[in-house]
Amino acid sequence: MPLRADRPELSGFGPFTPLRPLQGGHRNAVWLVAQGEVLWVAKSSARTEAALTWLQPLHRHARAAGFILPQMAQTATGQHLCNGWTLEPFVAGRAATAADLATVQPRLQQMHRHAGKDAPQAGQRPGFTSARGFASGAAQGGDVDLTALPRRLPRAAAPLGPRWRAKTR
Repeated sequence: MPLRADRPELSGFGPFTPLRPLQGGHRNAVWLVAQGEVLWVAKSSARTEAALTWLQPLHRHARAAGFILPQMAQTATGQHLCNGWTLEPFVAGRAATAADLATVQPRLQQMHRHAGKDAPQAGQRPGFTSARGFASGAAQGGDVDLTALPRRLPRAAAPLGPRWRAKTR
């Protein structure tokens, strides 16, 4: 998705003032916005409301495991998405360093243990394809588009398909 150049229109969330674009959004436009003196971050999103709602239990598990993850705001009607934008509190911080990575593994393991209990009820994220789906021949789903790969790469990986599928059943 190309970055949006427009200022976020956030009226569904309440009275917010866009201040300036932020760096580092990769495939999303990211803006610093304010509500009075409180800073927030608005992010452009092509996700559906169903896909954003599906994330909420996973976000709770990540927070419980010690990850700093802001709670996405909701509109007055309970939506996480307004005019193609999400909104969350601004969290000051810094980029992770190699030394920080040692603390990530135990937290990820804890998050996966707890999130795994919800997995059967949660199902696959709406609009996305599972690894099993790709192994069974799906070409697209969510952020993955196998048709964009060079032609020789899928042919080179084809012998892995049957063995991988057998291990995932």
